Amino acid sequence: MMTTVPRHHVPTAEPEEYVEMLAEEAAEAIEYLDLAEAFGTTLAAAQGRSIVDPSAADEETWRSYVTAAEVGAALFAAAPADAGAVISRVIAETEREIATTGPQPHADAATWRTAFWLAIVCRDRDKATLLADIPIALLRKSEAICDAYIYDWADTLRTYWHGDPDRTLGDKLVAAVEGCAPSAVQIIDAEQALKLVHPPMNLFYHLVRQDQDGFNAALAEALESHRSFYSGERAIQIQGLVPIELLAIACLGHEAGLSVEVESDYLPAHLVRGKPFG
Repeated sequence: MMTTVPRHHVPTAEPEEYVEMLAEEAAEAIEYLDLAEAFGTTLAAAQGRSIVDPSAADEETWRSYVTAAEVGAALFAAAPADAGAVISRVIAETEREIATTGPQPHADAATWRTAFWLAIVCRDRDKATLLADIPIALLRKSEAICDAYIYDWADTLRTYWHGDPDRTLGDKLVAAVEGCAPSAVQIIDAEQALKLVHPPMNLFYHLVRQDQDGFNAALAEALESHRSFYSGERAIQIQGLVPIELLAIACLGHEAGLSVEVESDYLPAHLVRGKPFG
């Protein structure tokens, strides 16, 4: 039976103009090739498309996610090498020369996780593998101020993508879950831990177990928690429109043969099923 989770009200007076503004900002950041800024703006442009195209039926919406995934992968492709070399990456249908940077503050574990999830949403195995090959040690070199669970969660996802050769996936997931308990976190607050951080881990647990009923129940609960967090004063925040982690895990569930029986504007339907563009 299909469960519907409505999205919180988005207070946007002129949605088409707003979405166009986001797209223009993203295009400008790409041309300047400031990868940190470009990643933020391309991600916002992709999520913002949900205001005018909640099911992601338009090719433009699909391509906006592809572009964000391209920038995210490029950011981390540039991070392992010493500064001064040049790599070539395709971003927004154009091959671009990008200077390597070495470890940077913006190449942190939280940004890595978003980039990895975008690769999953876009069904881009090459980019997902590139990101899964990034060592946790490199993410730590960003010296980002964050809670420790972020590294356990990133390592869990890397291990999952590589097929868990050492059979450590369960231990790593347990460490991530325990690390995001309200009593354990210090940088984020308890509400974020409960409503935004823990639910994707719980959903991932049911994905790994191939638990059809548990997966859909956890997905519905996670979306309800997301809506609760982004209602009220936070409703205007773009990242609240489409929860990238939950969307990506729904995509993984679909690809793994689970029936995704939750519908919501939080989960663009064409992205969950995989859009046949590009």
